[in-house]
Amino acid sequence: MKRFLLWSFDRGSIQYDVICGLILAFIFLTPGHAFNDRPAYMRVSASDPAVKKTIVNGSEVFTVKLDSAVLWDNEEHRNIAVEKLNNFLKVPVIPVEKKPIYTTTGMTIAYAIWIEPLEGN
Repeated sequence: MKRFLLWSFDRGSIQYDVICGLILAFIFLTPGHAFNDRPAYMRVSASDPAVKKTIVNGSEVFTVKLDSAVLWDNEEHRNIAVEKLNNFLKVPVIPVEKKPIYTTTGMTIAYAIWIEPLEGN
């Protein structure tokens, strides 16, 4: 076991090849969702509501789903998401930051929108 941990096998030996094979198998066969490395506001599922609120480091972040997935992220789609958030909150909001949320195929399905604190909160 000590030789495996210290990687003391010669290059080209059977043991070296087995260790390399195990590392490659781990890299390519482990599904991406196993690590759960996306922040909560970046996770969007079909059962989620159109708008959901998350608190990140004391800031409110709203995840706003688009009506349909789009191939690109542009200002028009960002404005649609902000308008949807305004309608949901029933007050105009000032977005501080807007980030697109993509599917695994690269399509934009939602936006994470940071807003200025609402008065009265």
